[in-house]
Order: sequence, then structure tokens, then C-alpha cells
Amino acid sequence: MNDAGDGIDWMKDYQKGQEMLYQIHRHQWMIPQAKTYRTTKEEKYVENWMEVYGDWIRNVLKPEQGTDVTNHRSWRPLEAASRLIDQCALLEYYQDSPTITAEWLAEVLVRLDEHANHVMNNYSATSNHLISQAQAVTFVGMLFPELKNSAVWRASGSEVLNREVTAQYFADGWLKDGDLHYHIASIADFRLAMRVAQLNGNTNTFPPSYVEAMRKMTEVVMNMIYPNYTVPNMSDTRRDESWSKSVLIRNLKEYCQLFPDNQEMLWMATEGKEGTKPEAKFVTFPDAGYYVMRTGWTANDMMMVLQNTPDQPNSKAPNYQWHRQFDNNTFELWCKGRNFFPDSGCYTYGGTSASNADRSKYAATMAHNTLTLGNKNVWGEGSMSGEFTGASSGHTWQGLTLENPSYEGLTHRRTVYLVDDRFYILLDEAIGNVAGTVNLHFHLIEGKDTEIVYDNAQKGCHTEFSDNNNMLVRTFSDKECTFTPRDGFVSYKTNESQARKSYQLDVEKTADEDVVRFVTVLVPTKNASEKVDVSLGEDSFVVKIGSTTYPDMKYTYTK
Repeated sequence: MNDAGDGIDWMKDYQKGQEMLYQIHRHQWMIPQAKTYRTTKEEKYVENWMEVYGDWIRNVLKPEQGTDVTNHRSWRPLEAASRLIDQCALLEYYQDSPTITAEWLAEVLVRLDEHANHVMNNYSATSNHLISQAQAVTFVGMLFPELKNSAVWRASGSEVLNREVTAQYFADGWLKDGDLHYHIASIADFRLAMRVAQLNGNTNTFPPSYVEAMRKMTEVVMNMIYPNYTVPNMSDTRRDESWSKSVLIRNLKEYCQLFPDNQEMLWMATEGKEGTKPEAKFVTFPDAGYYVMRTGWTANDMMMVLQNTPDQPNSKAPNYQWHRQFDNNTFELWCKGRNFFPDSGCYTYGGTSASNADRSKYAATMAHNTLTLGNKNVWGEGSMSGEFTGASSGHTWQGLTLENPSYEGLTHRRTVYLVDDRFYILLDEAIGNVAGTVNLHFHLIEGKDTEIVYDNAQKGCHTEFSDNNNMLVRTFSDKECTFTPRDGFVSYKTNESQARKSYQLDVEKTADEDVVRFVTVLVPTKNASEKVDVSLGEDSFVVKIGSTTYPDMKYTYTK
């Protein structure tokens, strides 16, 4: 309630970060009540909507035209666009209610007009916000042709969508925003705008090229999904908040409607019941900086996702991206239904001093599975140096090399080998003339102390889950290396966090050393006592697991 006790305090600060301040002015939280009305036909739900939305209308007035609303709490264009879409839906649910009067309907239509004009006159310059804003303006123009500005809204919104369906995406299909959550959501915005146009007789609004532009976007999603229908927790994706298996499958089925010729998408959408199982094991998205290395597409396979993007927050790269983190060259490793190295997530969007500190904590480089110098945040424009294959003594491997100029005078080069489709090797090289402590960070799956076990002397860890799906991790260096356990954390939903084990390995580098190296072997195993050894030579290294030797792994950098 407000201070007078006669209405809702719409400007209350709930101290849960800036996203909460914005979300209360988006009206999607009114939708579940409308769905309940559709089932029960109890008029109390309509009455409550009229009361609550009426209170919002009276107390949250639109700023005068010309006001900078870029970060306005209630009339930021994104919030106004969200309300437009939500109120269109609410009118659909409540249209047959005897409670709704002509006066109330007229009031709601006036507000739709007000919102559509406001959004159209305050489009964001770019970003996923602009996509949502254009979708909303298109919606109201299509759904309410009786309003005098409907033709203007249809033309404006569809023009923006037809432009942005290519402008906001890299050639490899990734949203330039770089976050999978918004990548999937933006596809839905484009698709739904087209679908509403089709259902309302505006079939020429979006040409065939508009649909085809979404092909690579949808293939990005298909390739980023783990075999158990979870997704990486990187950046602001918030794995468990929005992307359940049912939601992902629903999206995949919608993509199949767009591209009925994509039999691999159909296989994913039907959990292998129809279509053709995908064959690609290595899929790279070098423009966006995402890389997938898998042994296959079934629940018995492994899949590593690496991230080395060209645009990090506050980086020296020209493209600042809000949803990015200081995480270049990080990875997740999924094996037989278990993600052994989940990304820390974002926890919060910030907004208060406490939530800003939390966001920075989760975004920090040392909160990711990558390399730092003195535990400081990296910057740089990540890139892929190349892919390769190799063979020796009856063993084969595939790999790729990623580079990030992490600090002034120091580059992190990470080479990943997938050997015999059995295990992974990480070769991490800190290259340059900078002196300091080089740190290699690992953040482990959650579990009991008996399930997640540090192996300090072996510079690694192992897991002991009762289902025998376990991981053995060992790191070797060309210099003396120290092992430091740390208290880790991971967040899969906003404002929710869990403790986990983490650790870092430290090596002292001098300025006259061209490079220091770490070699980490990641072995899926049933036997935690399996012995792993690595011999580092001048231009290659040799791995031995149990009695099996894997020789002649070439370095990507030599003196």
C-alpha cells in the first residue's frame, strides 16, 4: 500500500535489485489471474484486474514527450512494450466478461494508444530491447485496426523487425547481445510478430527472407542444448529460471514449423522419435565466440561448451554488452546427464549497492573456469586461432585453440583436445612479458563433501557420485604450482544461490619467461584412483592414464 493506505505503492523499493523495480511495471504477472478466469469464469478476477490496473493508470503517469526515458523505472520503452503485449493478452482473456463496461474498455484502449505511441517515439537504438519494442508496436497495430494510428504502428514495428532480424545477428547466427536467454527470447519475438500478422490477414508484412534469416538463429539454439535438455548457465541466461526441458522442446517444435526441412531440428524437438540425429560434433560460432565440442547427441555422450567472446563488459573492445561477464576462455563440461563445471551464473541484475556488488562478484573472471593474472578481471577481444586433428600410436584427437589478450602484455591461449572421444585435455598458456601470479580457476558441481573431493597433492579433484558417473581432474605445470581450495557459489535463478567447492592453481611467472603452462586432464571415470600423469617437453607433452599412453600432443606455442 501507499502511505495514504488507499492504493498500491508502485514506486516502492524492494531492495532486490533494479530488475524488480522494472518488473513490477511489466504486467505479465497479471496473466496467470486471467488464465484462471478463463477456466473458472469467476468475475472476481476481472474485478481485481480493473482495480489494480486502474490504480496503476491513476498513479503512474507517462512523462511528457521529450523526457529522457532511457532508464525510467516505469516508462522505459521496454516496460511500456511489455505492458502493451500483456494488456493485449488480458483483453483477449476478459473480452466476454459481463463485468467490463464500455467506459473501462474505452479507458484500456486509450492506454493502448498512449503506450504504442510512446514506444514508437522512444525506440532504443539497438539491442534485444528494440526487438521487443517493435514486436509490441506491431502487435497492437495488427490486433486493433479500429484505432486511428494502427496503420502507422504496423508499418513502424514491422519495418524495425525486418531490419533488425539481420542487423542484430552475427553471420554465424548468434545474437550480438551474446546471451542465450535473450537469443531464444528474440527468436520468439520475431516469430510471434509474424504469426500475429498471418492470423490477421497481413501475410505480406514479413517476406520469405524474414523467415530464412531465423534459420541460423534456431540452429544456434539446437547446438547449445545439452542432451538432457538443459542449457549452459553462462552470462545472464539463468538456466533454471526460464529454460526447462518442456520450454526448450516447445521452442524447438516452433522452429520446426518455420523450417520443416530441418530433420535434425525435428529429431531434437521429438527427443529422437522423428527426424535425423545430428552428426556434427564440433560446432564453432567464431563471430559470437561460442564453441561446442561433443562426442555425440545422446544421454551417454559428453559435451563441452567454451566461451571466448569479442565483447566483454568494460573491455577495450568497442562493443559493450550489458549481459556479458569477464569470462573469456571459460567452459562447462556435461557428461552423461551431469554438468561437472557449471558456470557461476549472474545471481542479480544489480541496482542497489549490495546487488551491484553481487553482480560484480558473479561476473568476475575468478568466478569462472579460466585463467587470471593476480585474480584480476580480464579484458580483450577473444578469438579462435584454429581447429586441428591429430593422431599418434593408435590414438586420435580433435581440438581447437582460443586466444584472449587478457591483460596488457599477457595473452591467455587455451587449447582443448578431445582424445579418442574419451576425455578432454586443457592446455592453458600465459604468454607475454608480464611478471606476476598466474591463476587457473576451477568451479565444481555442487555436492556433499563425500561426493566432491579435493586432491591437493595431485593438483586436482575427483567426484564420487553413487551412480558411477564421475570425473577425475588433474593439472600439471612446467613450474612449481600451488593448490588453494576456495568457497565457490553458483546461481541458476535470480536471487538464488548455492555453495559449491572451487579451487585455484597458482604459478609465479617472471618477466623474462615467454610462457608458463598448465595441462589439465579431465577424465570421465568410474574409478577415482585411476592414475594420471603428464610429461611436458619442449614442443609437446605426453599424457598417461592408467597403463595407456597418449603421446605427441603438440603445443600451440613454442619458444
